[in-house]
Amino acid sequence: MKYLPIEDCYVGYVYRVYARNFSYAIYTGNGFIGVREKFGREFLFTEYHVDTDPNFGTVRPVGAILGAKAPFIEEELTMDNERLLSYMQIVEKQECEK
Repeated sequence: MKYLPIEDCYVGYVYRVYARNFSYAIYTGNGFIGVREKFGREFLFTEYHVDTDPNFGTVRPVGAILGAKAPFIEEELTMDNERLLSYMQIVEKQECEK
C-alpha cells in the first residue's frame, strides 16, 4: 500500500490514515492522534508511523485532508485536550459525510 513517508508529514496537519483505531489523525511530530471508540466512549489515542518502527508502527498516512494547519499550537497536541477531541470528532464527521 502506498503511503506518505514520515518526512513528508507536517506537525499540526490532519491526515487521512490507515491505522488500527482511526481513519483521521493529526500529526504531532511524535505520533498521530486520532479519535478512538471503545465500549461506546470516544477518546484521543496515539499511534505511530510505520516508518518509525515497522514492527510496532500502525499508521500509514495517505494524504492531508485540510489545506492548512489545524488551529492548534504544537503544545496543544496532547491526548488530554478536550478542544482537540471535539475538533477531531467534527473533522471525522465532515469527512465521512463527503
